[in-house]
Amino acid sequence: AIGKKIDNNNGLSANANLNTSLLAGAYAISTLITQKLSVLNSEGLKEKIEKAKNASAAFTNKLKNSHAELGVAGNGATTDENAKTAILK
Repeated sequence: AIGKKIDNNNGLSANANLNTSLLAGAYAISTLITQKLSVLNSEGLKEKIEKAKNASAAFTNKLKNSHAELGVAGNGATTDENAKTAILK
């Protein structure tokens, strides 16, 4: 996700040398985690997997739905403070 940003089509597009690449990386990882957890079918882990999937999906949606607000610096870059707000609880 280096050099990428979340675009309005819920995907990634080019955006070199700006902090939005950090959010794009977090988005890509969260999406991948959700996909991988969906594949696991162990009954002993089912409840924990579902909880992790829900948290991952919520985080992905947070980035998808608020990336424009989080990237409000003058040139559309994501400020350090907004990146922390997006990624940290």
